[in-house]
Amino acid sequence: MNAQERLRAARTAAHEGRFAEALSEYIWFHEHALEEQPSLSGVRLSFALGYWLELAGQYPPARAALQSIRNEKTKRLEQGEEDWELFNDVTAINRELGNDEATYDLFSSISNTNPAFAARCAGVATPAIVKAFDFKLARSFISNPEKAVEQLASRFIQGIERANRSSTPEKKADITDVEIRIYAEEVGLLAQIVSMAGEGEQADALVERAISLAGSAELQDAIRAALIR
Repeated sequence: MNAQERLRAARTAAHEGRFAEALSEYIWFHEHALEEQPSLSGVRLSFALGYWLELAGQYPPARAALQSIRNEKTKRLEQGEEDWELFNDVTAINRELGNDEATYDLFSSISNTNPAFAARCAGVATPAIVKAFDFKLARSFISNPEKAVEQLASRFIQGIERANRSSTPEKKADITDVEIRIYAEEVGLLAQIVSMAGEGEQADALVERAISLAGSAELQDAIRAALIR
């Protein structure tokens, strides 16, 4: 079986009550899926972890196993390993476990001992930093908010271009909706950080700049509506 088939097999095993088998497959997918198919990186840290936590609701050893993996990876980072992928894994697992505070504590420690590596991880850590209401720390890793908006807009436009190449109108609409939601969330988070750092006027300007860079008038209206929500 390939990685995707093994993930489907894990879900089937979980639904059929073969919990130990499902856990084994989830662990394999987490540890080896990217070796086989790097494009599964998003699935690995979103849907796959979500399925794993569903299993944990019925089978407590699944939660213990995920926590153990998280703890081992956290320890490696605390000991000085500079691996962005490792930090991204820990952040995603903490998010699924409802423990963003652990991500904040880890990032705070790294920022004190290794500011250069912390700067590489700041984008991933930002939601957890904001949840901890440490806007000063979050703002300290945004050297140029205007450039940050331009980078977000560039990724958004690329996403819309991918949507426009979709095979069906329905798929195009689905991808476009996702890209709009993600862009609005990212821009809103950036603006919140800047505003809470005492730069309210700049935050408002960043939002307007983000909207203006969104492309067509229709897309701009959609982004503005998403930001208001």
